[in-house]
Amino acid sequence: NIDGDLYKTLFEARGYIPASELFVLELIKEMGINVLPGHLFCFVDKGNPNQYENWVRLALIRGEADLREAFKRIRNNKDLLTW
Repeated sequence: NIDGDLYKTLFEARGYIPASELFVLELIKEMGINVLPGHLFCFVDKGNPNQYENWVRLALIRGEADLREAFKRIRNNKDLLTW
């Protein structure tokens, strides 16, 4: 399980928290779904976030029942997806 406060503290120590990280923390907190923020797959400049900042990456490595449950949670919380 991920401690959201500790996770945020790691970025605060760097002086910058990418928006995609905050979104990922919300998904974990509100829906129990862990995704990877887009900035992990490219360079992010503190002063100029890039296009990947608006993306997340999903790994479909669980069983079908778990995936159906995850997508059900997302469907029921669409308002959270408009960050």
